[in-house]
Amino acid sequence: MSNNGDHAIPKGRTRRGIILGAATAKAGIHRAMHISRRPFITESQREEAENDNNRELADILFKALATLRGTALKVAQVLALEAEWFPESVRCELSKACYQVPPINRALSLKVIRTHFGPQHRNKLKDLDLTPFAAASLGQVHAATHPDGRTLAVKIQYPGIAEGITSDIQWLKTLLRPTPYFSLFEDTIPIVERTIREELDYTREAANTKTFLETLPPDRFTIPAVIPGLSCQRILTTTRIPGLHLREWLDTQPSKEQRNHFGQALADAFAFSLNKLSCLHADPNPGNYLFINDGRLGILDFGCVCQLTSETREALLDLISPDRVPVNALASRAAETFGFHFREKVPADTRRSIMEDWITCVRRPFDRSGFDFSQSDDYLTTAGKTDQRLMQSLNRYQSRFVYAGRTIHGLIRMLAAIQAKGRFQLEI
Repeated sequence: MSNNGDHAIPKGRTRRGIILGAATAKAGIHRAMHISRRPFITESQREEAENDNNRELADILFKALATLRGTALKVAQVLALEAEWFPESVRCELSKACYQVPPINRALSLKVIRTHFGPQHRNKLKDLDLTPFAAASLGQVHAATHPDGRTLAVKIQYPGIAEGITSDIQWLKTLLRPTPYFSLFEDTIPIVERTIREELDYTREAANTKTFLETLPPDRFTIPAVIPGLSCQRILTTTRIPGLHLREWLDTQPSKEQRNHFGQALADAFAFSLNKLSCLHADPNPGNYLFINDGRLGILDFGCVCQLTSETREALLDLISPDRVPVNALASRAAETFGFHFREKVPADTRRSIMEDWITCVRRPFDRSGFDFSQSDDYLTTAGKTDQRLMQSLNRYQSRFVYAGRTIHGLIRMLAAIQAKGRFQLEI
């Protein structure tokens, strides 16, 4: 990661507001020009023009949010990756928040560390590399060495992020308000905001990390260990796990056996958290998983861990377990259970058909007879069309299941990327 990308995060309502205002104005002008051209192009040209417009608006949105960073970017990322409800161009741009956000400058990184650990930080964090090896929406991670020789990962929260949550959410709403996604997700944004406030407390993340470390089988999974005395509310220091991220691992051309092995490990990690801990590691970013040579799956970043009530857990199992509840029986109550509010003009029989198709599609990879992603290239396409049909029929999405849906969606996408075959049922 080049130092040339280092920059400070814009602070203050005025400075951040200027960036937002410029992006909003640019998007508005672009949208107005697009609308003005519509009467003069053929019907066949309109779809291509709409796709081009979406790509341009997505680029404007991502560049503004990547500059501001913070919770606005994080909320947009959550909503965009939770389902196939945004255009592909929008989701691709927002997914860059997982791995393409430029780092803050080195001096600011050092200042954060000195503020919390004092001038003696050099005695606590040897060989601290001020160029981060990972940077995303809320923080970045630096390499260091413990005095006892262990390799460390030091996660630093961007300064001012926690204090700017309320204003950042308002800015995101301003960006989304001209789009059809504002009314759809207006009721969901507060749920995501509340979860992000929890994610910004690194003491909570440290406790989550310890829980997963003590629960998941160590012969199958590797979880980083939190280092006492080197972690606080804004800095989290853990051991650094060796291994390859998904893209790097796939570049090694792993065998079919290796693909199946790690695919099963991904599904089983979900099952362990759901059934043993009644919670979800709800950040399905592929960057949070490491593929290790000894066959173990490394799991990182336990900031976004969602605790499930017994009611929510049972409803989730009803959805993803084909044998628990028949599709037609679940479809009759699924809209209310999962927070889908249909438009009044959608007939009752159409609503039922949409819900049955959606449930059937979600359940397919979790069939007890097994599922082979390498022989199911059409699955993600079908799932995308099913989600889009659902989205186009909704007036609002108001659900405590937003993170559960995002987690399942992320799991399925990774299994598809790996092209794994296995029995991925989630009851153990």
